Amino acid sequence: MKNYILYIIILLLFSGLSAQAQEKKYDFDNMTRKEIMEISYDDMLEMPFEDLKKMAEAVGVSTDELLKMALNREVSSASKKGESVFESPLSTTVITKEEIQLTGATTYEELFRLVPGMVVRQESNGNFDIHIRGNDNLPPGNFSHFSENMMTLVMVDGRIVYNYINGGTIWESLPVSMSDIERIEIIRGASSALYGPNAVSGVINIITRRPDKEGIQVHGDLQAGTDNTYLGNFSFLNNVNDKIGFKLSGSYDFRDRFQDDFYEYATGEYVPADSLTSMFGKPLAASSPNSTLSKKAFSGNAGLFYDMNKNVFMSLNTGWQSSEAQSTFFENLATPFSIRKSETAYFDYVANAYGVKAQVNYLFGSQNLHQKMIKPVIEYDMNFLSANLEYDLVLNDLGIGELTVLPGINYQLASYTDKKYVQEIDTIGDLDQGLLNGEKKLETISGSMRIDYKPVSSLRLIAALRADKYNYPNDIYFSWQFVAAYNINSKHFIRGTYSRANRGSFMGNTYADFRNILNENTIIGQQQVAPGVFLPILLNYNQYYIGDKNLSLLTQDLFEIGYRGIITDYLQIDLEGFYSISKNFDALLPAEYELTGPALNATMTAIEINIEDEWHYQNIDMKSKQIGFSANISIQPMENLMVKLFGTVQSTKLTSVLKDISSLYMADTTGTLPLPVAGMPYENLTEEAFEDIKNEWTPSFYGGFMVNYAPIKKVNVNLSGYYYGKQTYSRYYYNSATLQHTTMSTTLDPNIIINAKVAYRVTDNFSVYINTRNLLSHGNTEMAYND
Repeated sequence: MKNYILYIIILLLFSGLSAQAQEKKYDFDNMTRKEIMEISYDDMLEMPFEDLKKMAEAVGVSTDELLKMALNREVSSASKKGESVFESPLSTTVITKEEIQLTGATTYEELFRLVPGMVVRQESNGNFDIHIRGNDNLPPGNFSHFSENMMTLVMVDGRIVYNYINGGTIWESLPVSMSDIERIEIIRGASSALYGPNAVSGVINIITRRPDKEGIQVHGDLQAGTDNTYLGNFSFLNNVNDKIGFKLSGSYDFRDRFQDDFYEYATGEYVPADSLTSMFGKPLAASSPNSTLSKKAFSGNAGLFYDMNKNVFMSLNTGWQSSEAQSTFFENLATPFSIRKSETAYFDYVANAYGVKAQVNYLFGSQNLHQKMIKPVIEYDMNFLSANLEYDLVLNDLGIGELTVLPGINYQLASYTDKKYVQEIDTIGDLDQGLLNGEKKLETISGSMRIDYKPVSSLRLIAALRADKYNYPNDIYFSWQFVAAYNINSKHFIRGTYSRANRGSFMGNTYADFRNILNENTIIGQQQVAPGVFLPILLNYNQYYIGDKNLSLLTQDLFEIGYRGIITDYLQIDLEGFYSISKNFDALLPAEYELTGPALNATMTAIEINIEDEWHYQNIDMKSKQIGFSANISIQPMENLMVKLFGTVQSTKLTSVLKDISSLYMADTTGTLPLPVAGMPYENLTEEAFEDIKNEWTPSFYGGFMVNYAPIKKVNVNLSGYYYGKQTYSRYYYNSATLQHTTMSTTLDPNIIINAKVAYRVTDNFSVYINTRNLLSHGNTEMAYND
């Protein structure tokens, strides 16, 4: 049935269907300036010239200036205060709903390829690895889940969506319909002082639509394409009256992988799913029941909105999602791919009243980060509660300029338990096989203060301080941000920032406590014990993985300068330079090692060797020093043509990097056994075991472009591209032939991805289009050892 549908779609030239059932009529004489400026840029381009002229007159500007103002959409995430992007005091980019529609991006992750300073790699069809300014795969040469983005805070309407097992964002589990996105705000740089833990490299806030005065709005989109890709999403919004509104939205996303085989660490080749073997020589079915599946996700949302008056607003949103994706997220010793499943629901309540803003949200459900992982069990029930209270105190009447003080308090509680799932498996004796083995909690209580001061209209000073008290580690961490921004005139803006941010705790590195049986009574050879008498050598090799409740939390200091300028009526530029120092990284490293034997066993039928190898999460001495520069240029030579160019050049220097994990083992000097015989604690290593290197996994240059052209009123052509330079990735590797722990690496060549979308507007509310992703069909791997 799927193929039949696909053939029909092909006959329709891969046409997608987009519908927006809403009448756009405006009474400018009875609209406020704010209401007029909320009209989208795309809608302005669709207006008859007389209406556009009337709109410009109502605002008090020329038509050219009106369109230029529409390009600088309002952003609130940067300083928690509504302002235009041009006046944002931080490195900020806004992706509008118009850009989403024009570019044809099929996931919100793909949209980040339109943003400067974003490293975006596709792992499998529709699944992406996303970082702000890199600092990924740190420390190099460790387990693969350390390459996940654990430094960027992602939110939906200010609601934190974060994985507290080992950090990072499970993107497919976000219950967000593409047609329900109003805009996406991205802040580059340390922002914990404003948003709390994990906003180290920046913040991504996906803001969804809400009903407005236009009445009923219906947005829908259907697509089908190659690799059994089927996408659909919709949103329905309506104001019941001038105070109450509601919305409904939903989506589905189904995709196959680009290939059927999996990369196997043991052989360095791609092999069928049913023949995968782990590094330790044991079969491991590390794929989903359907090895071709890349992603399937379903979601539904509902929202209720109440505007009592201009000073009081409340909303209640709820939603559910069920998802399954195959990509790199959690460690797997056979192949980088693993299947993760998630079924969650949420409630989010927001209230604003006379400057007081309260937000309480609750996320709950179950997740399995590795569906086929036998040990440890990484399946759990989860609950996450966040409550935030702020008061926006405006003190402009003091006669000293514009002054706003924003005190706030926050409480977060993450509770994860794998007890039910551990009990469901067959354990070996009293062996616990879960990552957590019971219910574990991470709790944070925070207080914050932000002062926003404009002594004169052209100068803006911001100071923010936040204190986060954790249960583990039992300590208080301070984060801060100091910003100075100056409007030289209406066309030139400069800014400078100094920030400190910290990452929070994770369940894995805090609570991990399990034993992994690598070899149990495994024959690795034989030894002569008497003339003509040979006994087999049996190896019992156990690894223990242990967390640490007292780990120091990763911290980053950031220095940043920026300039924005309107050079001409058709040219805008945004420049930013940054330098950061990150420290207190942690890693999973050998800490204690004990070898017993060789010795005859009790029955004298074999020689036994027993190895107990303890790996601990521990802080390391490595620091990351990053310096870089980003540029974003927007050109609009004609009303129907827009060109956007952006790029980032940077260098990341790592100090005190462990050369190889093998440094933590002393090899057998007798030559009788291919085994390490003693462990070397990390703190006892000599200087020869470390080196200063460049982090080559983050490309030294990455960026892209977007060109949007409307040759006639009903036709729109969009072309976009994304480029990244050469990257070298390294990770932990166990050589089963020599029984040695070491490091493996691979290099990915530079790559460019070109996308195109050609749309034809049949009516004002209905469009068909051809949407192509990866127009050059390069077929290159974007993520190490992936599709």
